[in-house]
Parts: sequence; structure tokens; C-alpha cells
Amino acid sequence: MEKEETALSAYYFFDYVPYPKFGPDDTSRDIVWSKNNSVSYRLRKKVAPLLLELLTKLNPTVILIVPSSTPGKKNLCNELIPPSMKRKVQVLVRTEKIAKEEKRNASAHRRTLELKDYTITPDDRIVIIDDVVTYGGSLKGTEQYVTECGGTVIAVIALTATIANKERTAYKCQSYKLKKYPE
Repeated sequence: MEKEETALSAYYFFDYVPYPKFGPDDTSRDIVWSKNNSVSYRLRKKVAPLLLELLTKLNPTVILIVPSSTPGKKNLCNELIPPSMKRKVQVLVRTEKIAKEEKRNASAHRRTLELKDYTITPDDRIVIIDDVVTYGGSLKGTEQYVTECGGTVIAVIALTATIANKERTAYKCQSYKLKKYPE
């Protein structure tokens, strides 16, 4: 039986303003990362309740965390997963760094992803979560990985979405039509 193609829901919580391109912005880098490379207090306070609400609505069987594009570098999403949902979390591993001269597109990301200690099944309803979405390559590569393994992606979530202009009327992400949550 073939899977039916449907439009994938894609959510984000905050704009990410690249500094220094558009100047300093209080809701960007410092809201995501604190000095000791852990989730900042403000992000935990603002995003964690929204993430719980959204994950409860989506009701996934698996929550898949996208790894950083650099192997071994921490993705902060895992710290924000509500305790009641921790048992559903699986973290992908980056097997190698994507070379600087290589495009960081979906196929490059897909080639470097691996899931340890878990096998995706056709019954899995998966939500993919990443900390920052720019062009969407990591999320799309992860979606391809899940599909190849036989799972079903029901939504993708990014904590922040990189803006493409100072007016915040466009996002760099071309892979998904992003919806701010809550709408």
C-alpha cells in the first residue's frame, strides 16, 4: 500500500535575525543560546510551554531531534522537550561534517545522518524538531531519512526561523511553508 502525499505542517516559534547582517536583536542569538551553550532562561520560559502545547496537539509516536551540522555539537531542542514526552525522543547522529565547499542541501544532510538504538517502523508518526531553520536542508534531509526507513513525518518544528530581510516579511527557508506558532 502506497503512502498518500499530503502537505506537511511546518511550525516555528521565533524569528532568528542574523547578526551582524541586520544588527543586534534581543529575540535572536541570546534567546537561543546562553554563554554556557545551553538553552537560555528566556527560551525555556517562552518556548517550552508552546512546544508542549504543539506536541500534545500533534500527538506523535516519535519525536526526532535533528543534530547540529557539526558532529558532536549540541542541539538544544532536547533540553526543551517536556518530561512527559521524553520517552518519545530519538536523536539522530551526524556521522560526518558536511565539507565547507559542499552545498548544505537536503541530500548532503541526508548522507550524513544516522539513527542509533532505534528502528523506524511504518506505524511511527514522527515530528522532526530543529533549533534553527535557515534554508531547510537539515529538516528536509531528515524527512528523506524517515521516509526511506518507512516512517511517516506528520510535522516539522523549528524553534527559530532565519529571516531573509530586515522587515521580517520573508524567510530564507524554501523547503517548507513555515507557520508561526501560535498563529
